[in-house]
Amino acid sequence: MAALTDQTQAQLEGMKNLLDLEHEEAHARNKSRLEDKSTKHLENDGLLVRRPILDEEKPALGGQVRLIFREDPSRKGHMQEFAGRTGAVVRLLLVDENHAVAAQGVLGRVGEQSIHVITPDTIDLNSKYHILLCDDEKTLSMLAAAVEECLSAEGKLARMLNTLLGANAPQPTHLQDLRFHDSHLNEEQKKAVTHGVLAPDIGLIHGPFGTGKTRVLVETARLLNDRGERILCTAASNAATDNLALALLRADPDLPLTRVGHPARVHPALESHTLAAQTANHERRKMSEKLYKEAFTLQGQMSRRSASRGRPDRALLKELRQQIRQLLAEARVLENQAAHDVLERSRIICGTLTGFCNHVPADIQFNTAIIDEASQALNPAVLRALLRAERLVLAGDHKQLPPTLLHPKAASHPASRPLFEQLMEADGSDQYSEMLKVQHRMSSQLMAFPSHQFYEGQLKAHSMVTNRCLKDILMQPHPLLCEDKALDVIDTAGAGLEDQLHFTSESRENPGHGQWVIQLIRALLSTGLSPKQVGVTTPYKAQVAWLHHHLTDLILEGLEVDSVDAFQGREKSVMIFDTVRSNSEGQVGFLADERRVNVAMTRAQHQLIVLADSATLSQNPVWAQFFDHAMAQEAYRSVFELASLQEFV
Repeated sequence: MAALTDQTQAQLEGMKNLLDLEHEEAHARNKSRLEDKSTKHLENDGLLVRRPILDEEKPALGGQVRLIFREDPSRKGHMQEFAGRTGAVVRLLLVDENHAVAAQGVLGRVGEQSIHVITPDTIDLNSKYHILLCDDEKTLSMLAAAVEECLSAEGKLARMLNTLLGANAPQPTHLQDLRFHDSHLNEEQKKAVTHGVLAPDIGLIHGPFGTGKTRVLVETARLLNDRGERILCTAASNAATDNLALALLRADPDLPLTRVGHPARVHPALESHTLAAQTANHERRKMSEKLYKEAFTLQGQMSRRSASRGRPDRALLKELRQQIRQLLAEARVLENQAAHDVLERSRIICGTLTGFCNHVPADIQFNTAIIDEASQALNPAVLRALLRAERLVLAGDHKQLPPTLLHPKAASHPASRPLFEQLMEADGSDQYSEMLKVQHRMSSQLMAFPSHQFYEGQLKAHSMVTNRCLKDILMQPHPLLCEDKALDVIDTAGAGLEDQLHFTSESRENPGHGQWVIQLIRALLSTGLSPKQVGVTTPYKAQVAWLHHHLTDLILEGLEVDSVDAFQGREKSVMIFDTVRSNSEGQVGFLADERRVNVAMTRAQHQLIVLADSATLSQNPVWAQFFDHAMAQEAYRSVFELASLQEFV
């Protein structure tokens, strides 16, 4: 019987150590937030909502509770600065001197005047709470459990672990002709699909920006489904998981697909394919809902008795709590039975790497796990998929950003290097992998620098986009814009627009740059573009916050302003890249990371506008080459040229 090699065991032990560091950091951050700062300071930083009004409680799937908090009318607008997004982990803190944790849950919906929190915990509806954004310690614990399970692996699982972790090379794919559903695949995409379908143990698909990676994965899943396989389609994020699920259903609406995961984190367009929707008419689900309603009725009675005047009957309250727990336990059993029936019939199950195990019973195994954005996945998360699948298909782009880590030492830890990257860069990887090289996003001009700098000049622009530029989508010109260019580099050197440290955080901002970003956005919108067609990205959270504050009206209309890390995997017709850094010391900060620069420069379809100080950034060799490239392409101008044009605006 196969056993783990010493190398594999050492790698697994390294993952345990990395997770220990991450858990230590997450716990320290969560603990220190209230120890180091007041609730008022945390609210100013966007990490906390102070004393919102608990307006309503509703039952949610899985015996959970949806708590609806409203804006305090005496403090209008106090929810608008909250940085929490749908799906983020939060804690409800009692409004007292100790700020005791009353419950933990996730954000179900975040609006300007209301916030929904979904939690499995029952709380006193008459108490007052703060909502605190926190790091997710629970997921780190689940990942550690997966590593522990792998350490005891034998047989086929041990063989797969030895291969995945580099002790043995993946077996080569024996290429053969397949009958494709998608008749428009190019030759590289066909080869990639072949690896996805026929690789004996692990197939890899390297998909740089705009090269049709999702299209390849859709075709792979459809062909595996034709073969009668059960397939897990997963990714590190909910956005990537939803993107793949939606693409599958666009290709074939009749696919037997189920999207599992926390309802708050699933795209609305997938609602009918969620586990909740597919179990809605199941008899056991209906029985469970009746029990949930009884439990919530008792919860209401208990809250009213607790709030009533006079001494509460503690024995009665204890009895009510026991009844509630019993009803919820029975309801969950019935709900799990209904879910199991649905999942057994489903052939394609979509869920995140860290979330699918919470919803798919252990006895439901997969022939193949397809992992999208594998280069952004923590290695222990990839192991979770391997524990449930016979073979793996990994797709991603290791030339862009790896997973985000918390601990200062984590990024340099040997176990932090993504498994996808290790396998792609191993000797002989061409035997089980394919790189997609024809991109359909941007023009040759806009593609030229990232292709040369990050992909050894291997990328080609499809003929449909070769000459794509801004004027293709404008209804009228504007003097501040270069409409016939796909790349527009605006140099702020010498303008005195220096970056600065944000007064309440260690992040940096540049209000001078920000003012030019605002002018450029207004110019773009005056030409007939919609706010939804424009995106702004920057490496610094403080600059994101500054722009959010000054562009609130346009953000409500669809303008997106976010960090470079958050924009990975997305695209817009026009992107503005605000580099922020401008200083006499030549400090470039986050912009020294080539992978972050690659992401920022590859989000645009028709035009990328880069606002950057050449005197500062040219201290870095990549940026020095970029400015040389922009000048050679006649895509460079000084901010002083724009200033002279303002009289015509």
